[in-house]
Amino acid sequence: MGTKILRPFEILSTEQVDKIDRAAMTVLMRVGVKMQHDGILKILDDAGAEVDYGQKVAKIPEQLVREVLRKAPRSYIAYGRDPEKACFIGEDYVHMRGGGTHHMIVDPISKTTRPATMKDLEDGTRLLDGLENVHLMGNPGSGHWTVPQDVPVPIRDLYEWKALFENSGKPGAGHTYSRANARYIIKMAETIAGSAEELRSKPMLSYECEGTSPLVYSTNSLEIMEEYASRGLPISFNPMPLTGATSPVTFAGTLALHVAEILAGIVVAQLINSGTPVAYGCFACAFDMKTCVQSYGSANAGLLRAAEAQLARHYRLPSFSMALTTDSKICDGQGGYEMGMTMLLCALSGCNSNGPGGEIGADQGTCYEMLVIADEIAGSVYRIIDGINVSEDALAIEIIEKVGIGGQYLAQAHTRENYPKEHFISTLFDSYDWGTWKKHGATDLVTRAREKAQKIIKTHQPEPLHGNIKTELENILKDAEKEILRK
Repeated sequence: MGTKILRPFEILSTEQVDKIDRAAMTVLMRVGVKMQHDGILKILDDAGAEVDYGQKVAKIPEQLVREVLRKAPRSYIAYGRDPEKACFIGEDYVHMRGGGTHHMIVDPISKTTRPATMKDLEDGTRLLDGLENVHLMGNPGSGHWTVPQDVPVPIRDLYEWKALFENSGKPGAGHTYSRANARYIIKMAETIAGSAEELRSKPMLSYECEGTSPLVYSTNSLEIMEEYASRGLPISFNPMPLTGATSPVTFAGTLALHVAEILAGIVVAQLINSGTPVAYGCFACAFDMKTCVQSYGSANAGLLRAAEAQLARHYRLPSFSMALTTDSKICDGQGGYEMGMTMLLCALSGCNSNGPGGEIGADQGTCYEMLVIADEIAGSVYRIIDGINVSEDALAIEIIEKVGIGGQYLAQAHTRENYPKEHFISTLFDSYDWGTWKKHGATDLVTRAREKAQKIIKTHQPEPLHGNIKTELENILKDAEKEILRK
């Protein structure tokens, strides 16, 4: 599953890419990265890095980085419960991913928010599963629809994973709170896959490893990464530097710092287990000095992510971006403009996984209606990057001769056959004339999006888990509650 772009857009020249690469290597060698984990420092030390155990800083030589990058997979296949929905991650294939993992649900009509619940998590997961243009529930990237506020905090990630497994057949990824939680999550996935070996060969989960800019990987993140990498499960790296706050204010400086952070994480993952699938996170953010918040939907953010997608291709790594995002708090013109711009830029740049659809207000919450609108935007973007077919049939010389001068093409079989192939046909956006629009109820986009979301949630049911597997997942969750909540 996925749409392939033939010629990715390149916002940087070859010389600029080389300059950013050299700067990143210099940062790794001269400044280094703080790895708050003695075991990881020892692994880096043994591999040839210069390690200061007191400061917990590893300076990583360029030769080691280059050597490791040669061994890192250029692509992998992300699996879900439904093998028909597996996605190729890498090369020039483009996907939309859903989710957002936020605590609040946004109502764009009443302009209010409320805490997310387990029902929201289950409903939103089924909605994501039922939307045509959402290929991934994360993987790479977080893919849980929301974070339920009505379950115990230390094991919310386990509830999220269980809901994802039960309500979707698509490839998934999401939160992992700790090493202990990781083991239970992996146990759930192994139960569904049938064995640890089967899960390794067809991974249906991944870990999104978030470094802390500038140049820090926490103990917790490294411990979780170790659990996933040791089993050969995919790991995506997405530090989120903020221009002028946690990275240089210049875009080139931010890109150099971000490359260094991501490559440091990839080096560690490959040293733990060579061949572990990894992905490059195009997640650098523009910091708005006027409001002192990060911007997810601005032109600045889109520019950074387009450049990062190009850098990921330079290193021959699968990539995932923060696209289909907006700083707007409701479904308005700003929201549509920012979602469309960031998705189109990232897709044209060849980024493999783009999302999370449904996020609203720069990490402020999740919105059902915005997710449905994002799905429609993704469908139109897929059509754009698919390009123009110039086969003999598409050139239509025989039909042009047949219709001749002054004729019409509506009655031609060629028109009926090719219209759905050539044209993006919207199921949500309105293109009626004024009178027909009024006759159909004069609805706005948000109303139509809400109706579509409610219909899918009500009618769509993924293939259910077999009874014994569902029971086993419930038992795993109970065991986790006993161990983790007791601590």
